[in-house]
Amino acid sequence: MGSICHSTSQRHYYFYLPVWPKNANLILTILFLQIVSNLTQLASQGHHPPILWIQLDNPTGENKHKYMLAFASWLIHLGWFKEIVISFLPPGHTHIDIDQMFSTFAIWLLRNCLLFITSVIAALLSAYKKEPTRPSGSFLQTVFNWKGFFAPHMHNVVGITTAHAILVRKQPDGSVGIKFKAWHSSTEPWQGDSHHPSEWLRVLHSFPSGHPPPVPPTSLDIEATLASVRSILPSDTSQDIKIKWEFFFREKILYTQHYERLPDNFWDFTRVRLFECF
Repeated sequence: MGSICHSTSQRHYYFYLPVWPKNANLILTILFLQIVSNLTQLASQGHHPPILWIQLDNPTGENKHKYMLAFASWLIHLGWFKEIVISFLPPGHTHIDIDQMFSTFAIWLLRNCLLFITSVIAALLSAYKKEPTRPSGSFLQTVFNWKGFFAPHMHNVVGITTAHAILVRKQPDGSVGIKFKAWHSSTEPWQGDSHHPSEWLRVLHSFPSGHPPPVPPTSLDIEATLASVRSILPSDTSQDIKIKWEFFFREKILYTQHYERLPDNFWDFTRVRLFECF
């Protein structure tokens, strides 16, 4: 998974083992990591944008779902933003810049051989020649259970699959409201509740306290996975590399310098709160 923050020019790859499914929990974890990292960087410079713009691909099972709306509402409730705009762009028009980021690495991988999993981090230095647009990379250590975190506090939400533009905004009474449009370019007004289109939709009837717990990773079939790895390693692969793979899976060790480390104050929401807006 990859992300670009246009406020800081930070580009990052999040690599992960297939012990978590590619669903709302994974996507929201990566999005939250990116937001925290960039807000922390901006706050250290005395800046904090009041509006968050998010551009995502359009698949409903991964990016477009009620948990994304709950997540955006929660961020505003925390005081991190006054407004969040989410755009789901159509096929053929998605994220030209991030598509280029993925394409550059994909082309490099077609022409080069990586013998061990964590080598993808070092490979970024070779694949991206220009330092200003070179992404960093890390492996996910944890995926959080955002679905379980928000589920007890949610209203039933339907009819969002056709919307490609979503507006989430702090309301005068302190609540968080949501409206939709088919496309940003359309001249139609923002629509809220299906029965009362002019009214803002509330996705959460209350807000959870604390933070989401980790999702327990599933177990890999070690023998099958090792067999798959051995089948694609070049015939002249050194014994050291083969032992490294064996040790990696059997000891469940991922070299810690490649982990996405969480700082001690990771869940201290006040450290990046936009105090001057509320």
